[in-house]
Amino acid sequence: MPSWNRCRWGGDLGSASREELRRHAAQLSALLPRPRPRASDAAVEETSAALHARLTPLDESGSACETREVEVRRFDVDRVSFDHGAPLANRHAVVVLEGACLGRLVAEVQLSWCRYRSGGVYTSGGRVVRIRGA
Repeated sequence: MPSWNRCRWGGDLGSASREELRRHAAQLSALLPRPRPRASDAAVEETSAALHARLTPLDESGSACETREVEVRRFDVDRVSFDHGAPLANRHAVVVLEGACLGRLVAEVQLSWCRYRSGGVYTSGGRVVRIRGA
């Protein structure tokens, strides 16, 4: 099994979970507004509306830390990115998205980058490790 398909705690995405993730990613992509480049900075994307989610960082032992609300910028089969108001110390987290059109999606993610943007906003992202049971 390729190492990229195994989560840190030994779980595996597997074909059924991968298909479920593809279905949810397609639904999420349809809900996310299309990015519009700002005239002053074409490298930064700005959206007209946001898809909110709850992010719960996990410590090294896998225990949950304080949950916070984030704005999802991107979610697809392999990657996720979101905006938040303070730096994140942990590199593993659980993202929970809920909505009438979407239902409930719980994804475990491995964060690999964080960028500070103007106005006290941070954007972080990484890879989707697995889908957890809702």
